[in-house]
Amino acid sequence: MNSLHRPPSSAVAALLLLGAFATSSLRAQRMELSDASASAIIVESAEIKSEVTGRIAVTTFDLVFRNPNGRVLEGTFVLPLLDGQSVTRFALDLDGKLREAVPVEKTKGRIVFEEIERRRVDPGLLEQTAGNNYRARIFPIPAGGTRRIVVAYQEDVARSGDAAYRLNLDFPQPLKNFRLALTAFASGPTAKIRTTLGLDLPAWREGKTLEITRRNFTARGVLELALPPLDRPRVLTGRRGNDEYFYAEAPVALPTRARATPRTVGLLWDSSGSGAERDHAREFALLDAWFATAIGARCAANSKKRPTMARPRSTA
Repeated sequence: MNSLHRPPSSAVAALLLLGAFATSSLRAQRMELSDASASAIIVESAEIKSEVTGRIAVTTFDLVFRNPNGRVLEGTFVLPLLDGQSVTRFALDLDGKLREAVPVEKTKGRIVFEEIERRRVDPGLLEQTAGNNYRARIFPIPAGGTRRIVVAYQEDVARSGDAAYRLNLDFPQPLKNFRLALTAFASGPTAKIRTTLGLDLPAWREGKTLEITRRNFTARGVLELALPPLDRPRVLTGRRGNDEYFYAEAPVALPTRARATPRTVGLLWDSSGSGAERDHAREFALLDAWFATAIGARCAANSKKRPTMARPRSTA
C-alpha cells in the first residue's frame, strides 16, 4: 500500500465514521506523525461551539492544523473522549471544501475504505479504537499548509449526578485564533459559569449566550457550567428554518425499598496462583464489612465457620 500519494484533485473522497455509537471532555486532541524527524503539527486556530439544551450538551470543535515542515506529511488525528460522550459529527476539508462523514457499520466501512484506496484516493476515516478513543488518518498535510477538521460529540451532563457541563481544553501552543461560543437553553434560572482558562467571561446575552474571541491565546483550563436543579417538569421549544422542535424533561423520583436479607450466601473465591498479587487485606475488609452490615454479625460468624474451597479439575 503506497502511503504517500497525493489524491487527484478531481477525485471525490469518502468520509466514514466507524465504531459503536451507543457505547461511545475532550482531553487532548492532537495530530500524531509517522515521520519522527518532522516538526510537530500545531493547532493554528480553534473555534469551539457548545450548546446545552436541558441536560444534553453538544460540543463542536472546528480546528485548523498547520504543517511547519517543508514537505508533505501524513498524520493521525487523535480524539480521546470520556465515557458517556458520543461522536455525532466528523468533517474534513477536501479540495478546499468541508466534506461531512457518514456513519457506517465497521465491516462495511473497511470494505469501502479499501476500495477507495485502490482508486488512489485517501478517505477520511474516523475509527473508534480501544476505550472511547477515536483516530483518523489525515493525508496530505501540505508543506507549510493547513488542514481543517470539524468534530462534534454529545453527552448527558447529568449522568454523573451533579448536572454540570465541563469543557476541558489543553492546547499547549498559543492559538493564532480562538473563539468560544456557549449557548445554554433553559426555561429556569440562568446557569452559573466559571473557568480556569485565564480570561474574563462576558455577561450572558439575553440570558443564554456568551461569546469569547482571542488572538494568540493559550487555551489550557476548564470551563464549567453549573445547571439549575430540575425541580419540576420543563419544556423548551425552538425553531430552525421552517421546523419547530421541542425538548421536555421531568424529574422522576424512583421508589426505593430495603433489600431483603438473604438466608444463604454463596461466595465464589479465586484461589488460583494468578491472584497471588491481589490486595487480599482490602478484599477481606470489604467482605467483613458487607457481612456485618448486610447480613448481621451472627450470620457473618456462621459464614466464616463453613468455608468450602472449590478447585478446577485438570483436563489433562
